[in-house]
Amino acid sequence: LLETHGLRPLPDGRLYELWLTKDGRLAEPCGRFAAESDGSTVVPLNAPYRLDEYDAWVVVKQGSDAPLLTT
Repeated sequence: LLETHGLRPLPDGRLYELWLTKDGRLAEPCGRFAAESDGSTVVPLNAPYRLDEYDAWVVVKQGSDAPLLTT
């Protein structure tokens, strides 16, 4: 379950993406989601990866590799 706060809805129907990182770079995608008008998000996501092989989770804007949120 992914829960975020403070992410504004993106223009033109664009979405946010959750990624796993390895060595500081985007490695595997885990899903896309939209933020609610109040800036919150609660969405179930499933990542069929061995999580111990990755460093962290990050949220980016769709089509970008610049992290907005990190773990």
